[in-house]
Amino acid sequence: MTTIYKSDEGARAVRERSLEILSAGFIEFLSLIHENFRPRIVKLPIFTDEALQRLTMPVMEVLGRRTYFLDSAGTKRRLERNVPQAGYPLSP
Repeated sequence: MTTIYKSDEGARAVRERSLEILSAGFIEFLSLIHENFRPRIVKLPIFTDEALQRLTMPVMEVLGRRTYFLDSAGTKRRLERNVPQAGYPLSP
């Protein structure tokens, strides 16, 4: 393996310092999430077909094929039927 450092000691020191910096940044990132994220603890609202049909603004629903908590395929079909102006990217 080619290295730009004059010694293995220098490479090891850089690697250890990099891990310290990354670890500190990651811990700070997780702390920010923990401080500011408020999970939804109520049931998601289900809008009636009539309410969906009244939408006049652009709508984009981002769905995942393997979402375990929502029926992505059913949601997509329902939106296609009731909100023709919507975009429906379906991610893997």
